[in-house]
Parts: sequence; structure tokens; C-alpha cells
Amino acid sequence: MTLRHLLLILFFLTFPHHAAAWNDEITGMEFVKVPAGCFKIGNLSRDEIDNAGKSTGEICVEAFYIGKYEVTNAQFRNFNREHDSGSYNGDSLNSCNQPVVNVSWNDAVKFAQWLSRETGRVFRLPTEIEWEYAARGGATDRNYYGDGVRDVCGYTKIAEDDPKLGFSISNNCTGIQAATSEVGSSRPNGFGLYDMVGNAWEWSGEWFKEDYAGTPPPESRHTGATGSDLTDRCGCWYDGIPVVRAAIRYNSTLGYRNFNLGFRLVSPLDQTPQ
Repeated sequence: MTLRHLLLILFFLTFPHHAAAWNDEITGMEFVKVPAGCFKIGNLSRDEIDNAGKSTGEICVEAFYIGKYEVTNAQFRNFNREHDSGSYNGDSLNSCNQPVVNVSWNDAVKFAQWLSRETGRVFRLPTEIEWEYAARGGATDRNYYGDGVRDVCGYTKIAEDDPKLGFSISNNCTGIQAATSEVGSSRPNGFGLYDMVGNAWEWSGEWFKEDYAGTPPPESRHTGATGSDLTDRCGCWYDGIPVVRAAIRYNSTLGYRNFNLGFRLVSPLDQTPQ
């Protein structure tokens, strides 16, 4: 038994059960406890667009841990030293504290499985319900950051009138955002989570469906011939205000990689690896 594994055993023996927050010892990722609760999922008004699921009314969620930040390049490289998040129009996406991007759903799942083996604790991608509940941060309105045009500016960086992007978005935020920001650069939501809108799109652990009806529990996700595309959430740094919100969802194939797509992980309160 190596010294690292001995330290990990001691860590979990002394780990406060259901602690409010803790750090993974392998990668340094910070996890925050999201309390149990109920919320209205999906579109909450007629003006919401794209693939956001039609609201199915109130859904209740058990407590769980979720990454305080999106998984960073430095954290992912504990698993894959050669990973390259690339650049966008000459702006690097590769710094240690930027969110890891250009990762497929398969890449994200393999990272979670590796970390589960290394630590003896379950890590996985969030379900859609977990992700949206966490993203809303306890807020009951359309956006956790408020409904004013400028309210989003303190909580995430989004594009504005930047010719490097090839198109122009006017959102009345100050400054120009031409690439992902380092995680934690903006204000958190009500649960203390950062970049739950904007920065990078995030993979979920579920097959894409047109709405939320029949959403499976975490233990049955991805089983059987239930779909071809997985759901990603969040909106990203070059999206405008209509897209940067908790209800937004999109669909991508398992092997799809892009400069604007990353992930964060969930760890259930009372599970160990299968």
C-alpha cells in the first residue's frame, strides 16, 4: 500500500459525514453540498427558447455534492497529461485554471471513473435534474442572477460586440470576452457554485429528450438503446443573454468535442463505486 492510498483511507475515515464542502485529495477539486429541495424545472415563461424543456412543474431532489467550479485543465491533466484544450481565434483555452474543453462525453465519463477508482468514492456527471436544480441556486425566477439586462454581468463573462467572434452580441456588459475565463472569476449563485451559466457548456449524464418526462434516476442513466445524443447544459462565454440561463439545453453525440464544451462532476452523499 502506497503512502498516498494510506492517506486517502485516513481521509475517508475522518471525513465529516455529509460535510457542507470538501476537497478531492487527488485533483484538488472543491465540492459543495447542495441541499435537498423542490423546484420548477424547465421553461418558466413563454420567452424561453431553443431546446429548453417544457416545464413539468415541481420536482424534488435529494441532497448531493457538486463541483464548486467546472473541471479545470490542471485537474483533468491528472488523468490525461497530454490533453490540449486548444485556442479560439488565437486566444488560449489552455491555462491551468480555465475550464477543460474539447472533451467528449466519453472523455468526461472516463475521468469520473478514473477518479472513482483512485479515491474509492463515486464521481459521475450530473443528471439534468441535479444540474438544473444546482444551477438555479435556490432562485425561483428565470435567472438566479436577476432579470435585468445587466444583471448577468457580475455572474459570468459573455461575449459582446467582438469582431474576433465573427458576429456581434449586444448585452450591455462592459468589456469583451473572447475566450473562457479562469474558474471562479465571477460571483457564485445561491448555492455557492460558480459559472453555472456561461464560461463553458457542461455535459450532463443523460440522453437527450425533447422534454423532461420520464427522466431516469441516476443509477439507470445511459442504459439500453435509449438515445443517440447526450444533453449538455449552461450556455457558454460567447452566448448572449437569451441562452445564458438555467433552463437551456442542447444535444451532442458521445464523441463530440468542441472549444466551448466541458463539464463538472457530482458525488452522491452515500455511494461507493460499483
